[in-house]
Amino acid sequence: MPQQLFHNMSNLFSTAFFKEDVIHNNTLNPVRLAVGARCYRIQSRLLRIPDRYGIFSPGPPRLQVYQAGRFMGFLL
Repeated sequence: MPQQLFHNMSNLFSTAFFKEDVIHNNTLNPVRLAVGARCYRIQSRLLRIPDRYGIFSPGPPRLQVYQAGRFMGFLL
């Protein structure tokens, strides 16, 4: 069980940080899409930052993936 959990976490980490924004078969990176959507919700609902001043936008999904990738790169 712990080995499977470690494998899943390492796979998630590598998908989030080291794969492209658009992965195989013209599909958006699902981890970055989830990070972008979640960060937008935090920015708009919790912090109440207007969209024009925030880092994250409400869409389209390809833009959210791009913004999440740049933000995670900034954090590293």
